[in-house]
Amino acid sequence: MRNSCTALVIVAVFLAIAGAPPVAADDAINPEAAFKAFRAYFTKKFPKLALNDFVNGPYSMDADLRKQWQQIEDLPPYDFAIERGKDMFAKHRSRTSRTRWRR
Repeated sequence: MRNSCTALVIVAVFLAIAGAPPVAADDAINPEAAFKAFRAYFTKKFPKLALNDFVNGPYSMDADLRKQWQQIEDLPPYDFAIERGKDMFAKHRSRTSRTRWRR
């Protein structure tokens, strides 16, 4: 008896789902509306933050984090890697620029 009731419930649920009208997706793409909704959400969530300060991410919301960030930017720990990367790029570019368009 219990198995037949369970089977009946499963069949009823399946038929309800199969017979339900399809849910229509919003096919209209509206970037302007998405932009406005995105901006409204974050300006409402952080009302004290000026719109131009959002570019700094979490550093605009916490004064201590911002100080640490500015101190790190004074003497960035990745300076050596930038110069090395420039050298590597220049070497690679000089090697490939001569052979790229030859056939």
